[in-house]
Amino acid sequence: MHLYSVNLLLFEAMALDMEINGNTLLKKSDDLIEAGLGESLALMSIESGKYFGMNQAAKYIWQAMNEEISFDNLVSGLIEIFDIDHETCTHHCRDFLLDLYQRKMVLIR
Repeated sequence: MHLYSVNLLLFEAMALDMEINGNTLLKKSDDLIEAGLGESLALMSIESGKYFGMNQAAKYIWQAMNEEISFDNLVSGLIEIFDIDHETCTHHCRDFLLDLYQRKMVLIR
């Protein structure tokens, strides 16, 4: 199961010096316009004008970051809702967050 799909963009994960661990705090950027599309979510970057489509799991992650949330709490919430094991969830969630970070869509501290 893939936790996210980013439409209209081709992305190959790149290694970052950024470390995301259980205590890492996450919050979505306020520089995006969002619209619900049923179980999916569409985002538009005000800065770049690019559109992003998110599936149900990515929508959950995005909405969970309305307020600052720890990586551990985010992963725990995903595991409760979606049929996914901890290791797979942690891996896909971390990759997704690093992608968002590179696109300046999430604040990580």
